[in-house]
Amino acid sequence: MDFLLNNNFELNIVNGDFNIGNTDLQNVNLIIRLQPGQLRSDPTLGVGIENQLLGVIDSKTRTLINRELDKDGYKIKKFEVIDDELNIEIWKQDINMIKTIT
Repeated sequence: MDFLLNNNFELNIVNGDFNIGNTDLQNVNLIIRLQPGQLRSDPTLGVGIENQLLGVIDSKTRTLINRELDKDGYKIKKFEVIDDELNIEIWKQDINMIKTIT
């Protein structure tokens, strides 16, 4: 459980208080979107998916995504790109979960 963010990646405030919940989906989304160097507490973390050449997700990009998610304990169970959408099914051992990121 941690602070949830809104669609603009700002703290989500509900009824004047921070919204708290499961942040695994948001964490994976942030790891994939962050540019390396953007997170002060872990400057090497991030894929920077928006900067990938022509939006192509090749084996090098997939390896980078896998490595960056692994740093935070996530394992990829399924990885596919359909109509320019990245779909990832992930698993994290400590909570035994599977989520799909689109």
